Amino acid sequence: MVEAKLNLLPIPRHSLLLNVRYASFMDALGDARALMARAPLSIETVDSRVLQLAMQDIVWHGVAEYFPDDPQRPTLGINLIEFCGDDEDELAQRVAAFIEHLRIDRSVERLGHTLARGAAAVARVYAMRKRAVGLLGNVAGRRGRSPSSRIARCRPSGCRPSSPSSARCSTAMAWPTACSATSMPACCTCARPWT
Repeated sequence: MVEAKLNLLPIPRHSLLLNVRYASFMDALGDARALMARAPLSIETVDSRVLQLAMQDIVWHGVAEYFPDDPQRPTLGINLIEFCGDDEDELAQRVAAFIEHLRIDRSVERLGHTLARGAAAVARVYAMRKRAVGLLGNVAGRRGRSPSSRIARCRPSGCRPSSPSSARCSTAMAWPTACSATSMPACCTCARPWT
């Protein structure tokens, strides 16, 4: 190879993470697919197992404000919805329109949402999620021995509750394990940290 072509993109100046809470992981997973049509940068869906591991770790103190606790309606699924851009006003308008959609759309029950503004806040939330998934390796028992994941990919139109990857996630919810998924315009990735 004599030459290589790089396609570099500038890092956006502003970022924001909308954290939406759900009463079930499957509600969060299904809603992520529908919300991708509203053109966020990405959506990452996290289940209650990962959230519980994070709550028991020291990292939780840095992000607890973004995930308020409601004993009456526990959070069992979360969508981390990322937005970014160079124009702060335009970004604020896009996010406000997205939040308005959440307010009027009744296709799924959402327990509430919070905003993590700025690169440092967004990085703290993602670091919490990454650390909690890593903590799966310390969970006692056969299912917790390895945080490695098998990954299934499909087009966004194929990501529905009846798809094989979602069906495996649904089946796995009966086990004490964790499931997370990431949706981007090009693909939907369901990462299953169990063997």
